Amino acid sequence: MSKLPSSGEKDTGTAGKIERAVFLDALQHPTTLAPAALGLLSVIWMGAFGMSATPVKGALAGGLLSAASWVFHYFVRGEKIAAKYAQKQIARQQEADAASKQAFEQQFFEIGFSEGVRAARELDTAYDQLNNFLKQEQARGTVARFRTLADDCYREGRQLLLQALALKRALRAVDANALTREQALWRKQVSGMAADTPAARSLQTRIDSHQRRLDLYARRQTALQDLLTECDVLEAALESAYLEAVDLVRSDVQLTQTQGAAANLEQAVRAARRVEDRLRGLEQGPDDREDDVYREAGSSANLNV
Repeated sequence: MSKLPSSGEKDTGTAGKIERAVFLDALQHPTTLAPAALGLLSVIWMGAFGMSATPVKGALAGGLLSAASWVFHYFVRGEKIAAKYAQKQIARQQEADAASKQAFEQQFFEIGFSEGVRAARELDTAYDQLNNFLKQEQARGTVARFRTLADDCYREGRQLLLQALALKRALRAVDANALTREQALWRKQVSGMAADTPAARSLQTRIDSHQRRLDLYARRQTALQDLLTECDVLEAALESAYLEAVDLVRSDVQLTQTQGAAANLEQAVRAARRVEDRLRGLEQGPDDREDDVYREAGSSANLNV
């Protein structure tokens, strides 16, 4: 997943692009290029046929008119050009965002992960609602701080969903019902055998192996629900931050870092990262050795069916 740029990086980069766009538009405008071309032709004429009053006047007039045109378009029409460029960029960005979200959701559709689709859409809605509001309130003191926290919250939610997607794919590879049926059949068979026979010991080993896989499968199902729950928490934090930010603006109160909205966003992001790290196994020493068993469970189950 590509990293979201921070709000400061977005604003700085966008301002620079707009400045360049205005400069180039003023420079490439026909009323700038045509006099410049006339002046250039006059200079070439003088170089080829010598100095005379007409080409000198043409060169001076062309240069002055070209410079005046650039000054007019850059300084007088600059705001209008910048607004037009910004609108085009916003439209392009919206198209790119829509395509990115569609591609992100498609991954969940492909494996029938409806809960993931729902969580992704709700997270997008909550983030867009808060982010669009904060963009309108950029003039206020610490809105940039809120936008940074909103970006962090959204980024962490997407990361949790990607982890949930990978976990769901792994769970789909394991046929828990087949493992349970085989285990029940073997238990029935072993119950009619002497405990110390090689056949009984072999069946008991298979039964124990299946039980470890089923236990690990159950834990991973719980982990999947934990990821979705934490994503819901991030979505709720974004929605709460939006409502609190609206109240603060209506009350004409400065958005400070000590306000509850910012604190809730920070807390939600920290909690989500702890859950993410724990479910990755960073806090699971004894269970790490079972990960290989889990990854092999799918293929083993298919072979045993």
